[in-house]
Amino acid sequence: MADLRLKLKVNYNPTTEDSVSKLLEKIVTITGTEFTHSVQSIGLTEEAIEDSSDIATPGFCIFRNLDTTNYIEIGLTGSYPTKLKAGEFCVFRANGALFAIADTAACRLEYWVFED
Repeated sequence: MADLRLKLKVNYNPTTEDSVSKLLEKIVTITGTEFTHSVQSIGLTEEAIEDSSDIATPGFCIFRNLDTTNYIEIGLTGSYPTKLKAGEFCVFRANGALFAIADTAACRLEYWVFED
């Protein structure tokens, strides 16, 4: 059992009158002991996120698109609700086997998958 600490600092200043600054923090206790971290080249056809199948029950996932131009879509087979533009990242809890597909050219995707 281990703790995963997630922090997100949000600063948004569209005008001098309207600004938002917030630190969000969540500590998640992970009952599993496995995790994987890797960088994978994602092509133009759907492909499984390698090593994520080694995790019995995927939980929290962190993804970062390392490409400088193209986007990557992430989700379950045939359905990709998460779109990462060049350089973007996201954090979410998985609920099944993870797949990704690139837009115009192959992109490198960095990821961490933690056992639930």
